[in-house]
Amino acid sequence: AKEKLAQITLGEVLEDYFLARSLRPNSIRSFRQIVKRCLGDWVTLPIAAITKEMVETRQKGWDLCKMP
Repeated sequence: AKEKLAQITLGEVLEDYFLARSLRPNSIRSFRQIVKRCLGDWVTLPIAAITKEMVETRQKGWDLCKMP
């Protein structure tokens, strides 16, 4: 069971989040667009593989993720 939990991806967590919340379709669409643009290369990564350093590095380039 622990091995299965260790392999849960960011994308799976996000989809579970959407299902657990009462979000409007436009909100979900916006979240998905932002995630694709800003974290697209992380969606298939297991959550356990995303490190503090990765987040800090990504956050430094956050200006690239702003809406056009």
